[in-house]
Amino acid sequence: MIQRARRHPFLALFDAADPNISTATRQVTITPMQSLYLMNAPLVHQHADQLATRISARGEPADTAAEQTAVAVYESILARHPSESEIAQATGFLNKSREMLRSTNDAGALHQSVAAFCRVLLTSNEFLYVD
Repeated sequence: MIQRARRHPFLALFDAADPNISTATRQVTITPMQSLYLMNAPLVHQHADQLATRISARGEPADTAAEQTAVAVYESILARHPSESEIAQATGFLNKSREMLRSTNDAGALHQSVAAFCRVLLTSNEFLYVD
């Protein structure tokens, strides 16, 4: 149901048609506000956290943990194996974020770094758009 007097902010942000006007086609836009909304959306954070919990529970060996985590996240979210350059970028991201979080004495540094990487892929163009 759509209330005509008050448009839902989420639907307005993602180009929902005006309910007061008969619309045959819908405008398609890509704006920074859409990306910002998704990066901060509670739904994205919740699912990234749940996926990080599932992936972190595997308990990979320390020397291959970042690489195996990157592969697991790519396979879970994008349903494909990452390329060598994607593995290198993801490993760098995971290692750097873990070190930054450890420097703040955060006990959940490993989990939070994996959740952050999950959010990156959940808001990526490849996840959001079908080519």
